[in-house]
Amino acid sequence: NREPDFDALVKKGHELIEAGMSAVVYCGSMGDWPLLTEAQRQEGVARLVAAGIPTIVGTGAVNSKEAVSHAAHAEKVGAQGLMVIPRVLSRGASPTAQKAHFSAILKAAPSLPAVIYNSPYYGFATRADLFFELRREFPNLIGFKEFGGAADMRYAAEFITSQDDSVTLMA
Repeated sequence: NREPDFDALVKKGHELIEAGMSAVVYCGSMGDWPLLTEAQRQEGVARLVAAGIPTIVGTGAVNSKEAVSHAAHAEKVGAQGLMVIPRVLSRGASPTAQKAHFSAILKAAPSLPAVIYNSPYYGFATRADLFFELRREFPNLIGFKEFGGAADMRYAAEFITSQDDSVTLMA
């Protein structure tokens, strides 16, 4: 019937936690989230959280308004954190536009720890200056997820995590 199987989602979430994961990331990068409606994505989050599964919510969306909606919903239902994803359909977006996008998301869920998901494949690379500018304004920004290649990982290690020991680098 082409509807999401939320029971299977919750079952898989429990399996992952029982296997030793500390949380699940729901709609964390590109994956199949574009096939879901905003309501379906939010129902998936609500079901995972209600089942007691620690859930990190990906904020990928076709526009900032939807990304903000996902962040606010995540905070409202008790998710554990956010994976903040750049404007995915804005190839070559300016740092100013990305800052506005990231800021709106972080502002929508100030109590949730958040990680910036950096993937140059999205058409924008988050650099250290922007990351630390955001971090000064949003203390809930605690980490940086790098998805680029070896050079991007070296950059993140040298210019982001080496600048602040409290920042977590994820690969």
